[in-house]
Amino acid sequence: MPRNLWLENFENLEEFFKILKSKKVNLSQVRTFQKDGELYYKESAVVESFSTHFDGLDNELYKALKAFESVTQEYAERMRDYANMIKLADEALTYFKNLNDNFHTSK
Repeated sequence: MPRNLWLENFENLEEFFKILKSKKVNLSQVRTFQKDGELYYKESAVVESFSTHFDGLDNELYKALKAFESVTQEYAERMRDYANMIKLADEALTYFKNLNDNFHTSK
């Protein structure tokens, strides 16, 4: 994934997390629907969408880091991106721990 697209997705994920934190609701009760096949929709938890999106971005960043030599400018930029991901992961972990949400803390 090109860095500019990755950054756009990461910014969207950060905004999504800000919205989750501001709602002050039991997140296990918040649901969304995703298309599953041509005529069917399946229900899923919003938090599952957050963790799935986070994992996808993490995988893309890992692939990018493997593709660059460690002495290049691109590699240094991606390492800064990785630091931002760690910061968001730490904030999410703290948030879910404060909610006593052991299920989502383990994700």
